[in-house]
This record gives sequence, C-alpha cells and structure tokens, in this order.
Amino acid sequence: MPAAMGRLMRIALDADEESLVAGLREEGFIKERIDVDPALVLAYLAPFVEPADQDQFTFTREWMREQFERVNDPRSETFTLATKLNLPRSYLLIHRTWLGAIGLLSQLGTTAPFREILEESLPGFAD
Repeated sequence: MPAAMGRLMRIALDADEESLVAGLREEGFIKERIDVDPALVLAYLAPFVEPADQDQFTFTREWMREQFERVNDPRSETFTLATKLNLPRSYLLIHRTWLGAIGLLSQLGTTAPFREILEESLPGFAD
C-alpha cells in the first residue's frame, strides 16, 4: 500500500479539511482545475474512516448499506462531489480490494481493532 493512502486516512481522521484536499490533489484524486468544498470532501470521506476512529469497530451489513446509499443518492451534495473526484489508475486495484475487504468484513459482522490494525499495517497511517 502506498504511504500516501495511510497519510490521507490519518488526515481525514484528524478532520484537517485543507490538508486532506491538498493531499488528494497531490495524489491525483482531485484534478487541479476542479473546485471542491473542503468541508464537503471531509464529510464525504468521514464514514470511510469511521472504523479507524474507534478502539473496536463492528462492520455490519447495515453500516455498509448506509454507506452505499449515502454515496449513491443523487439528491445528496456528496453525490455531486463524487462526480468531481478522480480515481488514479495506480489506486484502482487498491480501491477494489479495499472495498471488497470492507464488504466481506461487513457480511461477516466482524468486530476488530481496526485503528490498531491500520497503525501496524498501513504505511503512513501511524507516522
């Protein structure tokens, strides 16, 4: 995993909107010509880092369903934001694997010390 991914997750967890947008631009998730509201970017990504915000997190089908509905609701501000984001080619496989793993954890109803796992295993997260 690229260290930038861990750093960006930590920045989102720390709710540093401006640094998050700058880091996403640097990695190619937000193109330079695209204007975004930093608070909305943080609001969009916050549920994805929610599991790392607790000592123990239980992944559930309901939680996963809520995330899917939230990002796919065309009436939501975050839906419009999602259309402005870019997934760099270098992150495509990572993105698919990450979402697949989260989906599997949710189907199994897994409770795990997710933040601790990220601190031990995700480069850039604990730095």
